[in-house]
Amino acid sequence: MLISVSENVRSLGKGLLPLIVGVTGHRDLAQNDDSEIAALVRGFLCNLQTTYPHTPMVLLSSLAEGADRVVAQAALDCGVELYVVLPMETSLYEQDFASDESVEQFRRLMAHSYGARIVEAPGPERDRHYAAAGAFIVSHSEILIALWDGNEDEMRGGTSQIVRFALRGVPTDYLSGPREALRSNETGAVYHIPVRRQSALKPAAAATWRYPETDSSDPGALGAARAAFEENLRNLERFNRDAVASPSDSSTNSSGLLLSPQQEAALGASGALHYTRALFGQADQLALKCRNWTYRATVSIFGAVALATLLFALYTDVMTDRAALYFGFLAIVVLAFAIDLIIVRKRMQDRFQDYRALAEGLRVQFYWRLAGIHDSVYDHYFARQEGELDWIRNAMRAESFRPQRQPDVDASPGRMRALLETVLAQWIQGEGTYFARVFRREREIANRIRWSANACLVATAVAALLLAVTVARSQPAYHGILIAILTLALAGAGLLTGYAQKRAHEEHARRYRRMAALYRVAGDRLGILLQQGDLTGARRVLVQLGREALAETCDWLLLHRERQIDVPTG
Repeated sequence: MLISVSENVRSLGKGLLPLIVGVTGHRDLAQNDDSEIAALVRGFLCNLQTTYPHTPMVLLSSLAEGADRVVAQAALDCGVELYVVLPMETSLYEQDFASDESVEQFRRLMAHSYGARIVEAPGPERDRHYAAAGAFIVSHSEILIALWDGNEDEMRGGTSQIVRFALRGVPTDYLSGPREALRSNETGAVYHIPVRRQSALKPAAAATWRYPETDSSDPGALGAARAAFEENLRNLERFNRDAVASPSDSSTNSSGLLLSPQQEAALGASGALHYTRALFGQADQLALKCRNWTYRATVSIFGAVALATLLFALYTDVMTDRAALYFGFLAIVVLAFAIDLIIVRKRMQDRFQDYRALAEGLRVQFYWRLAGIHDSVYDHYFARQEGELDWIRNAMRAESFRPQRQPDVDASPGRMRALLETVLAQWIQGEGTYFARVFRREREIANRIRWSANACLVATAVAALLLAVTVARSQPAYHGILIAILTLALAGAGLLTGYAQKRAHEEHARRYRRMAALYRVAGDRLGILLQQGDLTGARRVLVQLGREALAETCDWLLLHRERQIDVPTG
């Protein structure tokens, strides 16, 4: 359950997507070690802020005595936002604290948090509640700070178990949402700060990184895990940096695609799901920007190669005495490779694909929330494509830790029906119209390219035939011109085919036709269910449609990952 929160003022220069850091640790830290541990934690957090300056950080903590509070205070000192994960109601939780001073410290830190969540756990055992809270922190953190003495034990809800959750996977009985039996571990890295406990004053060692399901004694595996982890953090930082650099009003324009001002007024939903809408707006605008860069780069590269081929053919077959043609050919080839290098270095194509995937996930998340559906996109998105895409999936969990007004899922049937009708009009009918339109566009483009390529092949055949005649009759007058035409026509067919392969127009047409039909069927069924007053059935349709939309986005991204922009050299 959620506890009401106050709005937190975000630092200037920060994006919307946070880096989630969790903490677990012993309650009985050795006396007089708190200040040294706090300094280590502050140094670690400040280093993260320096490395990822545009990314806000959120600390998840249960504010238990000892390590939790040391890290929480250090995080607040660094300007990190605090979000509290409680194992039980505060009145019950405070009974476990040792003194009135401890209770007062807990309440003071709670007052500095911007939000809190009580993690539900079945059964009366308090240690199971602690284990459930620790499992929640592990499952939602990209980094887990572990103030741990390194000793393995079987204490349920203890630090050793929570670290084990992070490194070996959280048992399914502690997880919410659908999970596949063979799904790999989905936890973040562990930053282990060895500490001393009052019960065993063993000297502390240096802090180390640990990675899930990775043998720390295998340098190759450790290096690969570290590289993948750092790449995801760089992708997160890149998105936030791009968002900060974008015009301030861009997110507002795109967020209107989810819910128009007129629909807001009719529903009285002003400000509902503001964070999700704003983040969608940023992702959508950045995706459009990177798409335009990618499209212009593709056209420029293929156009440059076509022009270079023309100049080379003229120089070698028609005007062999014009050296300027050859140097022009060289200059244009260099330009084509320079454009390719710029796009590769800026990762513009990957950014377009990632940001589009992020926006589409947020679109589904928004409409699910608006319809009162509790499913998380995280549980259905890129589950089988882990690695460099993890940052997109992790972003789907960000709304859990951002203050925003959720629609009232316990609204009257009349209001809920109005919300579902809005989802029908804005999402299903809107997306259905979009896919039908882009299907026709992609089909027309694919047909034009195919006909143009075929025309080039016909021109190649005609030029080859005429060339054979001139050779047979020993008439060299048009020999060079015909060779140039043959070369250009054949190159044109190859370039058009290569361009079509990179742009995947035919594949898009097939996929968009299927999606247009899917949205049409979903709209028809949802309309019937709303007429019958079956709101539960209507939500089931939306859940299935959302899963299909997410699967389509996964397929789209993987299709384009295999078709990177490069200079055609065939």
